This record gives sequence, structure tokens and C-alpha cells, in this order.
Amino acid sequence: MHKPPFVFPKLSTLRPLNDFVPLASAAAFALLGTGLVSTPAAHASEKAASEWRVLFASQQNRQDDIYRMRADGSDLHRLTNHRSKDCHPAPSTDGRHIAFSSERVGWWKVWSMEADGSRPRQLTDGSAAEYYPSWSPDGSRIAFASGRGGSTQIWVMKPDGSDRIQLTPSSSESGNNNFPTWSPDGKRIAFASDRAGSWDIFTMAPDGTQVQRQTSAAGNELEPAWFPDSRRLVFQAERANGKFGLQAVEADFGPSDTGEAVGQWLTQGAVDDRRPTVSPDGRFIVFEGRDGKGSHIYRIDADGSDRRQLTHQGFNYGPSWLPKSASVVLPRSTP
Repeated sequence: MHKPPFVFPKLSTLRPLNDFVPLASAAAFALLGTGLVSTPAAHASEKAASEWRVLFASQQNRQDDIYRMRADGSDLHRLTNHRSKDCHPAPSTDGRHIAFSSERVGWWKVWSMEADGSRPRQLTDGSAAEYYPSWSPDGSRIAFASGRGGSTQIWVMKPDGSDRIQLTPSSSESGNNNFPTWSPDGKRIAFASDRAGSWDIFTMAPDGTQVQRQTSAAGNELEPAWFPDSRRLVFQAERANGKFGLQAVEADFGPSDTGEAVGQWLTQGAVDDRRPTVSPDGRFIVFEGRDGKGSHIYRIDADGSDRRQLTHQGFNYGPSWLPKSASVVLPRSTP
């Protein structure tokens, strides 16, 4: 089996943590995340979260499948059941289809299925690893990462797998480019690139032009996600202790290419936090948290407060939000 060709580069120095402004103290989410503090605001937050559904991958019994649940951790359903790995679920904006990464044919490929897990279909072919799909807001394109040509680059294609176009060039100057995610207004694609040495966050137009560097810290910054305003980004950022926390930044679409914007830390506790994604209403962020013993899906408010663990069994990773419209096509059966 072939795994995605992704290796973290060696690091030298890291930007001190006091260069950033924390949005919520560790003590605040230590109390709120345990459920020991019960307030009207907390009840309202849980009620609002329960109206949304989250997709994620979970490894149970040595099998990685895609699941869905409510954003309060309830109503768990398995959508795929295959001996090979299925992960990185990405729903279409109308909620009717889910693109995902799978090793079903012996290589990482991009697949799609109906929102209830039925009718899986392979979209990419060949021997190169291809993964991390992201739908355009109008549903006409899927961006994805591909190892064709020896380096990892970003491509787009139609939802049926046709009309594939490479957006980032295969060159030493371009480096490796990964983790594409389409902005809600459809005007830009955010991605991570190691072209400057360590991994930083960049944006570009959907045709691959207007490349803009957004971050430039010494550590790795990866897996960006947009807020609904298509102006702010949240991503995983490496901290001085080598673990990742979540950081938010205001994107810069001006003529400069310095990526000097200072981010705000949303999480920076003992857990390794990765792969954030923002709810369509901008109120919540879900992500995977790894503590050395396992990986689980967590939820915080968009300002970094009220940390809550949503999963408690299996190795859980790679969450994404389902639009509310998807609820009408999802099955009611249990896994």
C-alpha cells in the first residue's frame, strides 16, 4: 500500500509563543471542556452544535472508515465499510455528495459517493498517490493533491474525474504543495507549500495565478481552512515544543508576498491539535487532537473557547462539516 508522500522537513528555530495573542486561556477550556461548568451559554452552544453534522475518519478494528455524527458527539453512523482505508471526507456544498481519499485500488485515489455512503466511484487513476479533495462552492470542480511527476502538486477536475488541470507547477521553485481548500466565495484556494523551506500557508486564484504567501513562521504551518467570510484562515501551526496548535490569521490579498501577518493562537495545550475546519455559520471549529495515546475529534468555539471532546473510541481524524441541507439525505440506520 502507498501512503501519501508527505514528510515534515527538519526545523531550526521557531518563533516564540509570546509573539502571538492567545484567544482563550488553557484554564478556561480545561473547565468548560470537561462539562463541569454548566451555564446558559454552554447549553445554548451545545444546542446550536447539535444542529450540525460532522464527517470524519475513524480507525476501529484495524479498518479506517468514514463516519458522521452530530457536532455534539451524538448520532454516530458509519458511511463506508471497506477493508482498505477511507478518509479525508469532503462534502459538496449542497450536501449531496462526498469526495474522499481511499486506498481501495492499492494506491491513494480520490473517490466520491452519495451523502449516505452509497454509490462509491473512483475519480482519479494511475499509480501516483492522490488525496485531500476539496469541492468548489458551486460544485463544478474538485481540487486535490497529486504525486504525479514525483512531487506533490495541486490539481483540479470536474466532479466526474474528467478535465484534470495542474495548478501548481512541478519545479524546484514551487516545491511541494498540499492540502488545498476552496474559499466559500470561490475566489481562492488556500494550500500549504514547502517552497520556502518549512511548510507555510499560501493562497491562489482557482486558475493557479495570484499566488500569495500568508504565513512565514520558522515552524511548519499546514492544513488551512477558511472562515465563512473568505478572509480569515485557521490552520495547524508548530509550537516550540514540537506539537501543533491551531492558529487563525487574517489573509492578505495585497501585492506583497511576505506572509508577515501575526496569527492568534486558538489552542496551544498539551494535546497535538491538527486539521481544523470551520462550521458554515462560523461559530464552531472541529479538529483532531492527538495526545500520544490516540486521536479524537474535538470542538471549540471560533474564538478558541469551550473545548469539548466529541469522540471517545477508535483513532479519529480528518473532520469536515456537512451543510445542514445534507440532513435530508442521510440514513437513520445505526452502523
